[in-house]
Amino acid sequence: MTPPRTWRKAAWFASAAAGAAVAAMLLAGTALMNDPAESSRAMQTWPDHSSPQPTLPSDGGNGTPRTDRHTAAERAAEDGREGDAAPREGEDQPAAHQRNNSSPALADNAAGHLDDGESEGGQGDPGVPSSDVPPMVKPPVTPAPTESAPVVLWAPHDTDTLAQRSQDFLNTVTEDPEAAHALTTGDLAAQGVEGLAERYSDVAYFEVREVYVDPNRGYTLNTVEVTYVDGSTEEQTRKLVFGDDDLIEADTR
Repeated sequence: MTPPRTWRKAAWFASAAAGAAVAAMLLAGTALMNDPAESSRAMQTWPDHSSPQPTLPSDGGNGTPRTDRHTAAERAAEDGREGDAAPREGEDQPAAHQRNNSSPALADNAAGHLDDGESEGGQGDPGVPSSDVPPMVKPPVTPAPTESAPVVLWAPHDTDTLAQRSQDFLNTVTEDPEAAHALTTGDLAAQGVEGLAERYSDVAYFEVREVYVDPNRGYTLNTVEVTYVDGSTEEQTRKLVFGDDDLIEADTR
């Protein structure tokens, strides 16, 4: 646009141009402010004070905004609870903590005393039989060698009978008193089966090693190894005296 040549016209021309520019700017601003689409979009994006603010996942889902000030307060509260629970250096622990701390040691000591008492009672009580002692088993019975006194013409007793009955009596009297009682007579038989069992109650079994027979006087000398019920052993010579019926009427040493 070419300005006029005179200064008056130029001044009027400048004023009119400035006014036209201002009017154009006012019209453009009015058009923008009156656009309904822009206003709607602006209202939708503007935050609503009545709606809850967005929360972080770490806030526990309680709807409370997670701020730096709120996080610091929670950390301070947690530190305070931990400081109250743990005793400070130089302070005595509460009685509850002392009891809890000492309970495992007391339980261990009690268990140790109980174990010691059981072990000492098991070892020092003589009335309780030990399971480590194997039961005594009598070895198989074998005939013992026999010797006899010489017989002149005749003897009132049979040598073989006295030797066999002596071995049978000593081999059965501790295990089968009834069978042994059948081989007795006189005072020995008068004791009965129970009396015979009581007489040899301290003996586990006899082992006959040798038999000497005197058919003339009616007795036998029996070399035996005695095993007692407590496990001890002893070698003895037992004399069995026979009656007229070749039954045993006495057992002496």
